[in-house]
Amino acid sequence: MPVLTTEELRGFIRDQAELNTLIGQKETEDPGLVAAIEDAIDDWNNTPPLIDCYTTESFPSKSLLKIGATIFVLRSAGIGKSRNHLTYSDGGLSIEKDEKTQLYQSWIDRFEPLWEGRKADIKKEKNLSNCWGGV
Repeated sequence: MPVLTTEELRGFIRDQAELNTLIGQKETEDPGLVAAIEDAIDDWNNTPPLIDCYTTESFPSKSLLKIGATIFVLRSAGIGKSRNHLTYSDGGLSIEKDEKTQLYQSWIDRFEPLWEGRKADIKKEKNLSNCWGGV
């Protein structure tokens, strides 16, 4: 059983058709959420110290995995939004389509220090525990 399911991640990021009133659908489909979860775990596994390689079933913290996966969802969505950004102006009226890049980046900027800090703390503790038998 996965530590974090796509439904739980979708609930955390509030990506449900009925809540997305402007687009009327999910912004990220399940395969994108699965990829974000896997990318967060891969980031964890490849960040020094390289100890305890985790999978979707064995990751040590559900709440931390939500944060890491959310960062990867926001990065992907932000890339898509910037690619499809369009500014239209006519008769003094300006409309920007898909201008969410800065909003997504501000959420990434909030979550990334939490992800990196907690990741470092847990890895440090596990490294010390493996070396000295606990602290």
